[in-house]
Amino acid sequence: MTRVERIGAATLYLGNSSELLREVGNIDAVITDPPYEFPTSGGGIFRQNRTNMDRIAAAKLDKGFDTGVLTTAVAQGANSVAVFYHYDQVFQISRWFETSGLERHSGNFWRKTNPMPVANRHYQPELEYYWHGWRKPFGVGGDNLAQKKRVWEGKVGDSDFGHPTEKPLDLMKKIVINASDLGQTVLDPFMGSGTTAVAALAHGRAFVGIEIDPAFFDMACRRIESSVRQGNLFGEAA
Repeated sequence: MTRVERIGAATLYLGNSSELLREVGNIDAVITDPPYEFPTSGGGIFRQNRTNMDRIAAAKLDKGFDTGVLTTAVAQGANSVAVFYHYDQVFQISRWFETSGLERHSGNFWRKTNPMPVANRHYQPELEYYWHGWRKPFGVGGDNLAQKKRVWEGKVGDSDFGHPTEKPLDLMKKIVINASDLGQTVLDPFMGSGTTAVAALAHGRAFVGIEIDPAFFDMACRRIESSVRQGNLFGEAA
């Protein structure tokens, strides 16, 4: 049986998003950091200092994801989809957006101010990529031009919650503002540690999350519950 937790304006499902998505009903926007598809081997003499790659492989976060989940979300009403991806997936992701039914789309970037100081016979990995597509009546959100920039700059920090691919909370808050409207429901079908949830709730959105890994699901539940409790304590949505 699927486990379901409700915490404030968040509804969280433990299970496979491909199987569960039709159960969650209508949603307005998808904001997600799904498993990338990329090689985690190699690294040469630098490998011993790149233990995060081992953690990613152990959690099977290097195997890619089923874009059919995004297709189902659009069919269920999502007018805005923002999804992170590895550079090796760029053609797969661009093809999906071209045929998604979303009218406009944009490539966007997180420029890391402290990227790994190696290149390993490749370019230095100072960029992380996400694609945002939308259709009417939605338009890119944000009160000023600074919020609507395609490039967000910030450092890579250590995860406070133990997830190997956790994104900065401020970055996810920017994406929530750009990719959804106040009062809407944001879906993350690959919830991880719940960063998107915390960002969405902090900006007055409802949230639906799906996570297949029980350990990450419990991690997200604890994090979201703590965020909601702190928000109530200070009289704010969090």
